[in-house]
Amino acid sequence: CANIKGLKPIAVMVGSGKLYRMQLKEERRLQRERMETRRKNRAIRREKRTSHNHSADSESKE
Repeated sequence: CANIKGLKPIAVMVGSGKLYRMQLKEERRLQRERMETRRKNRAIRREKRTSHNHSADSESKE
């Protein structure tokens, strides 16, 4: 049972389903935010890497 965090409480799953749906929606929202943050961070790193490479190229040409 290493993945305890991923397990849902039985009461929530057996209940009316409303709480489960709300919880599922919240988890999806958080996952979407994490993915968007990762995407932005990758773009920033990529931009830094390319700008660094361009500055190194311009220095070597001079």
